[in-house]
Amino acid sequence: QGSSSSLRSLQRASSVMMIASRMVLLPLLPAVGGVVLAEPRTVACVGDSITYGSHSSNRARFSYPAQLQVLLDVAFGSEMFEVHNFGVSGATAQQHGDLPYWTTGAFANVTASAWDVAVVMLGTNDVKPENWVDAEAFVADYEALLTTIDAAQFVVAIPPPLMLDAAYDMNATLINDGFPAWLPTVAAAYDAGVVDVFGALGGVADWRTAFPAGGCALDSAWGPCAYFCSDQDCDECHPNDVGYQRLAAAVFEAVTSTTTTTPGAAGVAAFEGADKVATSSKDARPALLRGARAIR
Repeated sequence: QGSSSSLRSLQRASSVMMIASRMVLLPLLPAVGGVVLAEPRTVACVGDSITYGSHSSNRARFSYPAQLQVLLDVAFGSEMFEVHNFGVSGATAQQHGDLPYWTTGAFANVTASAWDVAVVMLGTNDVKPENWVDAEAFVADYEALLTTIDAAQFVVAIPPPLMLDAAYDMNATLINDGFPAWLPTVAAAYDAGVVDVFGALGGVADWRTAFPAGGCALDSAWGPCAYFCSDQDCDECHPNDVGYQRLAAAVFEAVTSTTTTTPGAAGVAAFEGADKVATSSKDARPALLRGARAIR
């Protein structure tokens, strides 16, 4: 028990610590150094180069898993979550692809442990002509991949939009029309959450007329192009630092949307440029805590 003055100082330093008084529903470990700590929840981020952080200025700081870690630390405290980046550039969900995720070291690592949450975002490389068969084959291998990962809770992420057809030899119709239709169905079959990264980064149903005809450029009038194209980086597939920040905020909302504890609003806002995160106080166990591995 610290003094009241120490407590006031801690509260002033970070408003997110206010959630401690509401965490009675969370399993707790014994007090350490006068502070009661919950065992960290583990989050595995599975994906391709967009998870890896390609085209960020510094993937250790600006990949979406790195920025997700910051958001979770600010909202819940630095001892509550451990986010792991298992992104592999070029990886496919399909086992017959030119670089199947199944054959990578990241796959071996993610399947060697149990996780509280697994966020899966794959498919962008599957739609290259040499990899694509049909939607049925893609969905079958995507579902098979989910069954190999030992997680208490899954979140299926709809990949970002492709801002220009044939960029990286990718099919914009499959990415911008197909994934938003197919992946929520996959998620529903596995009682998984869904994060609409497609929509968060500017994807719309009428993308054929809304997106710039020649793709995003520094002077594009289409606002969401700012998530892909800036002085830092300009690409039609991979977000830039700002886009990865928005992606992290969308994933944060998805994995905390049913939490019974509300992150300190001021603490979340303090993360520069982060999108407003909607939280819930539903009378249900947090999605992150469902299953036997809430505390291991």
